Amino acid sequence: MTTEHGVSTEKESSTTPEKPKVPFTIGQLGMWVFISTEIMLFAGIIAVYLVLRLTTLQAGWPTRTDMHVHTETGITMTIFLVFSAVCAWQSWIACSESRPRAARLWLLVTILLGCVFLGIKFNEYYDKYKVGLLPIPGENQIHELADYQYLSHVNQRLRIMILEMESRDPETLDENDKQRMDLLYSLKANMTEATAKNAGRTISPFDANLYLNLMAYQVYPHVDTGKDVDKVYLPERQVLTRELGTLNERLSLVEKREQLIVQQLSNLESQIERFNLLGGGTEETAKIDLKKQWLDTKKQQQQDLAIEARQLQASISPLKGREENLSASFDTEGKFQGINERYDVRLPVVIPNGQAWISIYLLLTGMHALHLIVGLIALACWLPQKLVARKSPAFYVTCMYWQFVDAMWLTIFWFIYL
Repeated sequence: MTTEHGVSTEKESSTTPEKPKVPFTIGQLGMWVFISTEIMLFAGIIAVYLVLRLTTLQAGWPTRTDMHVHTETGITMTIFLVFSAVCAWQSWIACSESRPRAARLWLLVTILLGCVFLGIKFNEYYDKYKVGLLPIPGENQIHELADYQYLSHVNQRLRIMILEMESRDPETLDENDKQRMDLLYSLKANMTEATAKNAGRTISPFDANLYLNLMAYQVYPHVDTGKDVDKVYLPERQVLTRELGTLNERLSLVEKREQLIVQQLSNLESQIERFNLLGGGTEETAKIDLKKQWLDTKKQQQQDLAIEARQLQASISPLKGREENLSASFDTEGKFQGINERYDVRLPVVIPNGQAWISIYLLLTGMHALHLIVGLIALACWLPQKLVARKSPAFYVTCMYWQFVDAMWLTIFWFIYL
């Protein structure tokens, strides 16, 4: 029986086919399936981006300058992420060769480079938030056109910021707060209200639109808008210069006349006071009575001149404020900066198709940042473990995910930063 059983076992084993070894583990297969689904997700988002960009050629697609995108920043982030992918691969090689210390060192460098990448990305987000490109909760920060709705939105934002500053205890306001409040008052009076006045008194809708574009360009300098604002900016500067020159000349003459009358009043009052102290004859009394009449006339002239001077100053003040507003915006040395970038007030901006661009940008880079954070957490979970050869297949799955995150960024970099 033993022999027969042995023979039968031998025959059975000889007829059973050997199962072929699969070249990958179940974990690796699962990661490939996951990466495939993520590739389809990002491909869909990029397809939407391409459709929007190709269908808005006539209206114009925002440039990198418009959207505050710097190619140098993108290149820097790409370098950090590519090096992190190389370090992750080196860490897996060291793990497969049972060199745990080297594997942990490469893994730590990978995590640090990924954190640096995230730091640069979040700083880029803040940079866009500071110039008014990222949405404020409940508000649409980017407008397609510089119209009266945009003017109303900017004026509302300034009014809200002014009310917030005025609601604070005056004793808690430092010098910087007082300067900021003066800036907000100036922007409201000399930019939004002056723009509304200029746009409202012109007959041509085209000229009114140019005044609105001029204000939008002051807030955030859109490249295409800058080609047209000179049509109203330069003439307005010339008119302001001419009117201010005329009013200042009249004010100077009024002030000189007022000073002359003050001197005459001083002389008349001293003569009358002297007569009252020393007395005099009938002839001198008649002269003093005449001088008293002159005194009353001169006082009335002084009052009239003081009123005229105040009226001239009231006329000069808004013109001077508007002129200073335009000078501060356009007469700066070097590259022109908008009000948002210079003063960090985050007013609404005008960029045609900018809302679509920023939505795709936040979707792509935000999804990538989320995947990156998940990858960093997964890599960090391997730090306490001893990375030896038997853990190499499982660690390889994590490194595969990190390589996918790197490849995904290279695609985003191509479409956004180049």
